[in-house]
Amino acid sequence: MTKIGKNIKSNRTKLGITQEELAEKINVTRQAVSNWENGKTEPDIETLTKIAQIFDISIDELVDGIPKGITELRGKKTHLYIGIVFGLFYVISSLLMIILANPINEYYGRTYNAVISGFCIFIWKPFTVISAGIGICALISYITGYYLNNKKLRIVFLITGILFSICTTGFFITEFLGIHVFRFLSVIHYSFVRLYVFLCEHPIFHVFGPVLIFFGLAKK
Repeated sequence: MTKIGKNIKSNRTKLGITQEELAEKINVTRQAVSNWENGKTEPDIETLTKIAQIFDISIDELVDGIPKGITELRGKKTHLYIGIVFGLFYVISSLLMIILANPINEYYGRTYNAVISGFCIFIWKPFTVISAGIGICALISYITGYYLNNKKLRIVFLITGILFSICTTGFFITEFLGIHVFRFLSVIHYSFVRLYVFLCEHPIFHVFGPVLIFFGLAKK
């Protein structure tokens, strides 16, 4: 069975129609459909177009199995350069955060001046995390050659990414309410609090949200 034949059979089965019904829709014999699915022959481009319309998929998906809403974008070196630049920025910025964490905390302890701390929490840290998201998305786009081209799917990614960023980074929850508020709320189970603290304290989880956000924004 060829890839085209396998995809025709798979999509026909998902649609819940028989070989006879598909053959009738595109004005061919049932035997022709059977031959396609068994890999004995392949439909011409005009017939492929008709089949793709019936299945409500792209010809690329019918031929290569590329999911609908995903468009090829191979060979874009711009994505590689963006990935390297923002990736390096994320690494350097993260290292600086680790090195300067104690001096900043000591300065705040002596002066109670929240300007530097506020800058780190609400500007430096978010921009660092977002840069990681840009870099990862750009490298994924360069390596795989795909980006999301379906508007509804991009909206889902964008909303999910925003919600995930709010929960994991804690910029809006932890910094304004304080994680200790959750510890004293009896309605929230302690295991949930521990999970939330774990997500907030490990930067690797902070990247997931921006990745989804930028895949939601990225388009051709």
